[in-house]
Amino acid sequence: MTSKIIFASNKLGIINDGQLQAMLDKFKLGKLISSEKTANGAMGQTIFVASTEGDFVFKGNPLYDGQLLEEKYFIENIHKRTKVSVPMPYIIDDSGEIFGWSYALMPRLPGEHLNSKYFTNNLSIDEKFIVAELIAKTLSEIHTWKVTDFGDLNTDNYTIEPFKESYKQWLFNRIMFWLEDPKKYSEITAKDIHCFTER
Repeated sequence: MTSKIIFASNKLGIINDGQLQAMLDKFKLGKLISSEKTANGAMGQTIFVASTEGDFVFKGNPLYDGQLLEEKYFIENIHKRTKVSVPMPYIIDDSGEIFGWSYALMPRLPGEHLNSKYFTNNLSIDEKFIVAELIAKTLSEIHTWKVTDFGDLNTDNYTIEPFKESYKQWLFNRIMFWLEDPKKYSEITAKDIHCFTER
């Protein structure tokens, strides 16, 4: 996704059943059964929507121009280039007609969020190791998608705009940014700085 640093998110605000039904009607996805805000992830931009045609994730009020287009690009390419399960199709409506801003709608994948009470309360340590192994295998599979250019996706033409400096320098600068930023809230020691600058 974008390499820009974004500290805040656009919340969804109040969404009513009539709006959700209008969205479902637009894509012929049945009658609304229920909706609920997601407890984890996506910075307050998502809700679960259940209809007579299935379970979906609604994501709206993007943080920046092109956010949903970027997400669609990566989801479609992970689907095409790997064996990892992703929410396909990833539908975007950028008309602003229903909610006043663009949104995406995608199938809800089965499973539990890692921060859910299910994982913290019900799994043994051995089961948690199995989950960790599955996560590692998924990450490994995603990393089979190799590219030669490093930069930001231009969502006008779907090309990569290279970083002004090398990826290594960009990464170093990003690490240093995150090392400097916490100085507003806590002490950063010379040892902390040394760990990064000597590499």
